Amino acid sequence: MPQSIQSGDTEELARFVYHRPNSVMFALETLGLFFWGLGTLWAAPVFTDDRLGRTLRGFFVAFGLENIVGLLAYALDGQIALLIYNLAMTLTSLGFLAQLTIYFKRLIPPR
Repeated sequence: MPQSIQSGDTEELARFVYHRPNSVMFALETLGLFFWGLGTLWAAPVFTDDRLGRTLRGFFVAFGLENIVGLLAYALDGQIALLIYNLAMTLTSLGFLAQLTIYFKRLIPPR
């Protein structure tokens, strides 16, 4: 890469820029999020006890389904669908991470 930058031949380096449709980095992140989504789908049945557990299960299922849709949108080059997917995925992940914080905090006995 340094040789490409020094010689001014940066066209091939554009594949490593994240916010491009044909970026290697964007493809790898989308694939990683897809597998994270599959993991949340597998973990969702664990949360069933109370209202918080049901909320977490809903977030996990939504996140898993969103990432399946996101992978399909990427594969089919649906730019608008990818934009909506990124927004939904961000909001859903923030939601379930906040809920997980509360869930695990309840598991720790007070001192």
